[in-house]
Amino acid sequence: MQLTIKDYIPIFLTLIKDWRVIITIVAMITIISFANFVVRYKKHPQKTKSKKSVAAPKPETPAKPAENQDKTEEEE
Repeated sequence: MQLTIKDYIPIFLTLIKDWRVIITIVAMITIISFANFVVRYKKHPQKTKSKKSVAAPKPETPAKPAENQDKTEEEE
């Protein structure tokens, strides 16, 4: 007994409609897509910041606390 194409169609449709086949196909597509993403992913190199020369700190002028306190007392 030899199967013809007409005999294969119901078998093929039954195979495609089986839930185990559907889950397997979805899992394979997901895994292959993720593997393709991992293979093609390229991390951009970090940009190196040029070293800036350290400027000398500005000389601090001492604040005159006595004058500041006098002004606040006058305002009250």
